[in-house]
Amino acid sequence: MKFSRLLFIILTLSFFGSYISRAEAQIIKLNDKISFSINNASVSDALDALSRVTGATFSYNPDQLHAARNVKVDMRDRQLIEVLDAILGPARFGYRVMGNQIVIYKNKPEGEEKPDDVDSGDERAVAENNTVRQNRVNNTKQKPDTVFLLKEVHDTIRVTDVVVKTDTIYEKVVTPVSRGEIFRVVLAKEMTAAYKMDVGITAGILQPIALFSAHDNYSEKLDQFKESYSDKSFSATLGLDVRLSKRKWTAGTGLHFTTFGQKLDYTYQQTEGGFFRKDTLDPYYTLNDGDTTWYYIVDSTYIPIDNKLYNYKINNHFKYFEIPLVLQRNWGYRSMLLYIRGGVIPGFFLGSTGQQILADENGVIALKEIKAKSVVLSYTAGAGAAFPLGRKAIFNTAIYYRNHFSSVYKDFPIETRFSALGLSAGLIYKLY
Repeated sequence: MKFSRLLFIILTLSFFGSYISRAEAQIIKLNDKISFSINNASVSDALDALSRVTGATFSYNPDQLHAARNVKVDMRDRQLIEVLDAILGPARFGYRVMGNQIVIYKNKPEGEEKPDDVDSGDERAVAENNTVRQNRVNNTKQKPDTVFLLKEVHDTIRVTDVVVKTDTIYEKVVTPVSRGEIFRVVLAKEMTAAYKMDVGITAGILQPIALFSAHDNYSEKLDQFKESYSDKSFSATLGLDVRLSKRKWTAGTGLHFTTFGQKLDYTYQQTEGGFFRKDTLDPYYTLNDGDTTWYYIVDSTYIPIDNKLYNYKINNHFKYFEIPLVLQRNWGYRSMLLYIRGGVIPGFFLGSTGQQILADENGVIALKEIKAKSVVLSYTAGAGAAFPLGRKAIFNTAIYYRNHFSSVYKDFPIETRFSALGLSAGLIYKLY
């Protein structure tokens, strides 16, 4: 007897607990006012975003909705049914509300649809259109023509609601997400068919290597160049970038200022002396049979050997204004992008400072006295990654290699080209 009474109490408490839980569940209404905005996203992604905003769960047949179709919605303080119409198309679908679940189904054939866009000056058409929408809000108990199975999971509670009409079952499972995940930016989802433009600023450091070459006649001098130049001087690049993206490809250009540095440590020895020098000390003359004869008193002095050592330690800099032209292939990985890129870089010579070893003799000459090419082309290749910092900002970093196609000088017999390994970082601002 005591056991039966205890069982009755437990069942009673369970019933009231279930009733209270259902009473407290959120009830979604199609005429609730909301604000919603999404740009160039698929229908399925738009419904997922709307689910996070409203707390409602949407069940639908993806074949009927054309879930991969891209849509753009920006509505403020509008009814939920109006937002759904903007995503799915005006008056094409019916909605059935069950608690916080909304079942989407075909309302009528597409040929019988009434357009939602009417002339704002036609008051009768506006009234008729509002009446149609209100009827659709009220007619939420209409039986859908497709079968849906929806599973919604909240913590440890699973609610299953099944509407059966045909043998085909569509299932959609929604897992609760945090606020941070709602506003999470996934760059891979932005690789769509629409063109997207962004701008940014990039800074980088370079580790250049000076490459020398010459005719066989200058082989000895070429060895001096290779021994005397090192690449420990500062080299860097700074500039603005503009990029245009579509699907998995990005084309970019910009305006960059680049300086290539090299360190000259040149030493040579010059020998002087090692010979006798004769100097006239005092001239005089005598008369011999009426003839004048000149005599000279001379002195011979030995000039000893003198070895003079010359050393030049100078930092050279070559400055260029560059317009890079690059093509980039992107891959999505989690929320970021990985990419490889390549292209050409026209560099316009701005000037140089420092000194260069003479090609035909010992000594140096100022760089500004050597004729430099006004334009020098380089090729570049590299790889990098882009990380979202928010809805509009991206952090971009890359490692790359670049090399001059030809010498930086016009007529100098020792040709000089710069290759460099670079590391760059920058901020990108999305204009879309």
